[in-house]
Amino acid sequence: MANDQITVRLKGKNAHPDQVRAKELGLLLIELDNTIWGVVESEPNKKYDRKEVFISLIDIKDNCVSLQFKANHIYAPVITGAYKRITEAIHTRDYTGIPKPAREGIKEIHNFTARNHVTAEFLNGTKKMLAKLDPRLALELPSDTCAKGSTTVYAEIQRVGGVDPKIALKLDDGPTLHCDISKDLAKTLSTRLYEVVALQGEAQWDVDWNITSFKVTGYVDGFEEAPISESFAELKGLIGKYWDDVDPDEAIADLRRG
Repeated sequence: MANDQITVRLKGKNAHPDQVRAKELGLLLIELDNTIWGVVESEPNKKYDRKEVFISLIDIKDNCVSLQFKANHIYAPVITGAYKRITEAIHTRDYTGIPKPAREGIKEIHNFTARNHVTAEFLNGTKKMLAKLDPRLALELPSDTCAKGSTTVYAEIQRVGGVDPKIALKLDDGPTLHCDISKDLAKTLSTRLYEVVALQGEAQWDVDWNITSFKVTGYVDGFEEAPISESFAELKGLIGKYWDDVDPDEAIADLRRG
């Protein structure tokens, strides 16, 4: 089915399989995958498994470097929808609605075109060209940082440690952050793996007020996550009758739906 396929076609004097190193083509495939996933992952109120959201390389044309991909059929509408958002941003040169991970992927694909002196054309399943990245045109991405300062985040620890200590934090309403952390804090927090913790640190926010980076400087000792219904019960005890007719689960669901 054409509607589950996408094509990236390289044009230029070096756009031939014997002119592009296998390593470079591998990087192009990785960054295309990262770019699509960056958009899919950012969808609000949706959770996808990256192992199931993927594209497969199904054909290579040797008259030029033309790479044809097929989306995993289960998530084809999600993948092609993300691809459409990406190509619209490239065509209009307006990247403000594209999340940071996807913008990073687009930047790397643009760098690929510059290194190999080619242009990259993005086609849909019917081979209609939707957008083109030309290395002769500067890639003007929006600034990632809108504000910075001290804050406390509440997140689940998914990984912590390493030679150069890092901590992976899954925010309740966003992607996983990979943050710098001291060895002492990493050792302390390693006992809280897969638990929700309150961490203090220095953060940066983008224009949509999403945290783009976070450096952990401390944690709130004794913090334990409580069920939302328990929190509402405590609030009800403080303000009494105003919450008599409010169901906690329905109230929080309404808030999340906006």
